[in-house]
Amino acid sequence: MARHASVHVWLPGRADPVAAGDFAWDSPKGPGRFQYAATYLDRRDALALDPIHLSLGSRSLDTARQTGVFGVFRDSGPDSWGETQIKRKLGRADLDPFDRLVLGSSNGAGCLVLGDIDPSRSEAIWTPEDLHRAYDSWITQQPPEQPQPMEEFISAVAPATSQGGAKPKLELVAEQRMWMLKFPAQGDPDDLAGIEAAALSLARACGIETPEHRTVQIGAGTPKSGLMIERFDRRRVDGGFARHAYASAYTVMDLDTGSEGPERRSYLNFAHEALRWCASGTDRRHGDAQRREIWRRIVFNALVNNNDDHPRNHALIKDGPLWRLSPIFDVVPVGQHQAQRVLSMAFRREREFANVASRENLLACSRLYGWRQQEAEQELQRMALIVNHDWEAMMLRHGTTRRSIGQRASAFGLAMEIAAAA
Repeated sequence: MARHASVHVWLPGRADPVAAGDFAWDSPKGPGRFQYAATYLDRRDALALDPIHLSLGSRSLDTARQTGVFGVFRDSGPDSWGETQIKRKLGRADLDPFDRLVLGSSNGAGCLVLGDIDPSRSEAIWTPEDLHRAYDSWITQQPPEQPQPMEEFISAVAPATSQGGAKPKLELVAEQRMWMLKFPAQGDPDDLAGIEAAALSLARACGIETPEHRTVQIGAGTPKSGLMIERFDRRRVDGGFARHAYASAYTVMDLDTGSEGPERRSYLNFAHEALRWCASGTDRRHGDAQRREIWRRIVFNALVNNNDDHPRNHALIKDGPLWRLSPIFDVVPVGQHQAQRVLSMAFRREREFANVASRENLLACSRLYGWRQQEAEQELQRMALIVNHDWEAMMLRHGTTRRSIGQRASAFGLAMEIAAAA
């Protein structure tokens, strides 16, 4: 028998959600069904939750893909870290796809929440002062002066197990903005926050849009390092925070199992589908600009050897009238230990060497993303010179140790090669 969940949406500029419709789900074999509420369709400011698969209308919409869950719904749910926290709170060993959506945090990515919105689904929103008090209480093993969700805090700063790629994190409000505070997972270097912060700063220096970010130290004596990243899907408004629509590249490309071949799971497919999502009537310039920016992100990932550039680490957001690429996120340089530098997704049409990150390959595919050969050569050289010149200083600035700098120096080998040739 199908289970039902209300779908709530934060419309642009608003601090409170409205009911958009009903989602019905029976089993992982699907189909899942969504129907807009008549009251939502009657609103002048009603927006499609997904411009391709959930267009406005009174008919029932269904999908059998992704275990019967529409992509933008899944994107609003928890990652592996969030799922672990749900299981911890509820004492559950497993969750089905519907459980993940309706039991997870109501402060997930984007502007959608499925199921009831009640305090039990709200993660603690920390302030810097709260964090320092919690840390002192944890270290001294003294009860905090004020009530603190200590179990949540300890599970983030001292995780017992690795979370399969997703980093331990807490929600933070500071300076009238909402932030995500990420900590190293078990087995990560203690200065991972500085390494990622340096990569984001390099991306910004190259002209790529990045969220505000900084490394922070919690506690004294033996402090814990974390990375504060401003949530680009939130904006302070009267009464709280507005939420921006969010869709991962996984959703935009309409992937299903995640094991699709390189043609489907590729930057080229992402660029093609992004054109559809970002369409602006008969004016293609906005969509073309997103396609060109995708090539620049391919180049940047190659220059810093970030090979964790999978489809859930790219996204579109809608913080105005049009969808566009989100700021870059989850970028970590990795030391080069293979004969070839490779990215997670293919970026050329040719099957052979389709994801091999070399100067020749990056330039050979540039026209597919809207770049002329000469300007692509100039842009590649410009970015390589910046990365080659600044990477070590950025690492030091954000508190990375000399040991980590030595271990990751090879990550910037391609930038060094291109800069040397220039």
